[in-house]
Amino acid sequence: MAAILTQVYGENHSQTVGGLLYLANNYYRLANYQDAQRVYERILSFYQSGATPGHELINTATSNLALTYAAMGKHDEAIALYKRVLKVEEKRLGPDHVNLADYLSGLATAYTNIAMHNEALLLKQRVLDLREKALGENNALTAESLNNLAVTYVHLAQYENALPLQERSLAIRERIFGLEHSETAQSIFNLATTQFYLGAHQKALALNQRSLRIHEIVYGPLHPRTAIAITGLATTYDALLDHEEALRLHEKALLIFEKSLGVTYAYVARSVEGMGNANYRLGRFRSAIPLYERVLTIREAALPPTHPTIADGLSNLASAHREVGNYRLAIPFYQRALLIQEISRGGTHPGSARIVDNLARAYQQLGQINAAISLFKSSINVYQGAREQISRIGSTELRSYTDLVSKTYQELAALLTDQGRLAEAQIVLDMLKEDEQFDFIRRAGNADPRRSRIGYTATEQTWVTRYRQIADRLGALGSEERELEKQAKLGLTAEQKRRQQALAADLEVARKAFESTLTDMREAFASRGPARAVEVVETSVQAQRELQSLLKSLGDDTALVQYFITEDRVGMLVTTPGIQLARNTKVDAKELNRQIGAYRRLLGDPKSNPLPAAQALYQLLVAPIEKDLEQAGARTVMLSLDGALRYLPFGALHDGKQYLAQRWKMPMYTSVTREKLRDAATPTWQAAGLGVTRAWPEFKPLTGVREEIGGIVKTAAGGVIPGEIYLDAAFTAARFKDVSQRQFPLLHIASHFRFSPGTEVNSFLLLGDGQQLTLGDIRTQNYRFDNVDLLTLSACDTGLGGGRDERGREIEGFGVIAQQQGAKAVLATLWPVADQSTAVLMADMYRRRQTQNLTKIEALRQAQIALQSQPKYAHPYYWAPFILMGNWK
Repeated sequence: MAAILTQVYGENHSQTVGGLLYLANNYYRLANYQDAQRVYERILSFYQSGATPGHELINTATSNLALTYAAMGKHDEAIALYKRVLKVEEKRLGPDHVNLADYLSGLATAYTNIAMHNEALLLKQRVLDLREKALGENNALTAESLNNLAVTYVHLAQYENALPLQERSLAIRERIFGLEHSETAQSIFNLATTQFYLGAHQKALALNQRSLRIHEIVYGPLHPRTAIAITGLATTYDALLDHEEALRLHEKALLIFEKSLGVTYAYVARSVEGMGNANYRLGRFRSAIPLYERVLTIREAALPPTHPTIADGLSNLASAHREVGNYRLAIPFYQRALLIQEISRGGTHPGSARIVDNLARAYQQLGQINAAISLFKSSINVYQGAREQISRIGSTELRSYTDLVSKTYQELAALLTDQGRLAEAQIVLDMLKEDEQFDFIRRAGNADPRRSRIGYTATEQTWVTRYRQIADRLGALGSEERELEKQAKLGLTAEQKRRQQALAADLEVARKAFESTLTDMREAFASRGPARAVEVVETSVQAQRELQSLLKSLGDDTALVQYFITEDRVGMLVTTPGIQLARNTKVDAKELNRQIGAYRRLLGDPKSNPLPAAQALYQLLVAPIEKDLEQAGARTVMLSLDGALRYLPFGALHDGKQYLAQRWKMPMYTSVTREKLRDAATPTWQAAGLGVTRAWPEFKPLTGVREEIGGIVKTAAGGVIPGEIYLDAAFTAARFKDVSQRQFPLLHIASHFRFSPGTEVNSFLLLGDGQQLTLGDIRTQNYRFDNVDLLTLSACDTGLGGGRDERGREIEGFGVIAQQQGAKAVLATLWPVADQSTAVLMADMYRRRQTQNLTKIEALRQAQIALQSQPKYAHPYYWAPFILMGNWK
């Protein structure tokens, strides 16, 4: 075709150029980039030779050649071309013309390809502004701009900014193009990537599968764009632990890439890296090493030396060497990867924290425990900052991200525990626990626990400060160097050239100082010996004293047991007024969850035999600390539980002779409200009883509620505590607010409660008039419980509600928020309770507390024992679901 056009019109005619442009564009769409480059360059040679076939054609050819260069990894050439066409067009059209958007977008993409994300961000925001102003919010090009801007936010780990842009883009493209269009597929793919980074792997899987189906329809099964979609799906399978499927898909994508793009192309590196990751996670570390080495070779040849994907490659290679014991190779690779991350992204990027995690693990395996602890602390503080940002997205993303990074918290807690640094371990666990509670009930204002950071010992602080100073210097120098590199494309002044030379020298000095700092830190921690031990003790002793002072104020027979679960054990921190010690049980986390789930099923069936399961769990969870508690004279054992342990009624565990409810008082402890434990209880109660007896849509009638509340609040027919009763239509939001603010130390609510983890809007209490009082209403509409000693939620599934979370975070959710609104304690249930037995237990508990001057937890315990003594209620189903959270006095 080109020959015919040339023969008919001549080389310099616009018809010839238009035909060549059509040919080149088709080569590009077919991923035949070499031929596309050849034809585009031929078109531009007309322009350079003085021919003027039309500026539109020349600009289009220039822009498309830049796209082709970018696809081939020739990023500098792409940037230069985009700048050239932009200079011409800005002069011709003015800076605010919408036709500039294509060129700005192309330049931004080229910057993205070399990890100059801040530069790309400014350009992409300008493109979006131009298109929204000229084309409107619901235009296809506006959707493209939203999508592109979101990609840069993802690179900068600003997921809270990326997600709403991607959702807007997808909605526009689905409306304009339909559900099976390439533009729609691109938005779906990018949204999947963001969900992946947030740890929402099941969401990412569904999106990646949908994206791949569309790519196969639009492009065919062997197109490079389809291979990119395959790579995304493979990476998600790897995260979901289906490593064999991930490996198969990465190999499939690699064959497509190698055939169409050549063996050195960036996407080849991505597939090879995926293959390495799958082999690594399958334990085939020696097979992963040559794959990671190939990735590094490709990237170092194609990318600037401080590109963050080179850091990823170095870190992966280091981890494989670490797993086979090649620490001499692993640690320098980690250090180099960390240096690149600090220069390119900064120390607050989660990518930096992940490398720090792995370096800490290498130090740990070398026995350099104190250096490992310091690094783990540093990475946790980065994750805390990331949580604070992600909290702006939503509760689901918060929980996913918590799951993604919680392993580091657990590893550090275990390491500190092994070193006898129990107070610090407890702080780490409290931080993770408090974060989980915030994830579950999204609170407002400065109560967000993500704003807290883990502290350092004096020695750790010295080295962290030195490290941070040098790392920040690296980042500043690197940023300045990149600015000069950009300017160099247009020419540098003599002063700028001198500065560029000085920067290179300064960067080299800073790099050596950075590496030296990491090495010196290892040696310093290793050499301090006894002095280090003294410092750790001095640092920990204050936190330990504060906790033990709290326990002593509650009585010398009070102990706190804090559980934490890792992959292969359950750890237990035991603190009494006199001692603090650690114990553990070796058990696979999945096996523990299986046993808890099996026991829960038995507890739900009053005809079952629960003893074998109750005794097996006792051996795992309580037997290791039994003697410690006995020697301490503990009678009240406060429990701080982790993960699925929160589904477990510890009072229903059995030591072979008796249930633990017969042995100890076992209230639930929540560290975020621990100061309320010191509050004195009101000696004599008055009660407000509120309940629902009738059926409502989706809720069955609670026929035993009238009898239950009648047995509690004194009336002519009976009851044990003076007060007021409000049932059904009398139980309104206004009435609930009224009694919550009056002098009623006991609020007893017998109704349905539906709990959906993470949302205040969908979690609600059913009122007697059929209205739904959400947790958001309770928090924001001046519901205060400052006069309430105990808020009881009875006859409803208050512990688990309608939205069960596999890690048990919802168990404490309402307890925490109610205490934050002023209640000293909350009594709730772990499963739907039986009407008749609940009425008996509640009346007995309140009578014992009112007439015998017992603590709340002791009155509950005695009532449980009494109910258990009745043959028809002996099964734990009837008496075990009740848990008391907070001030148990």
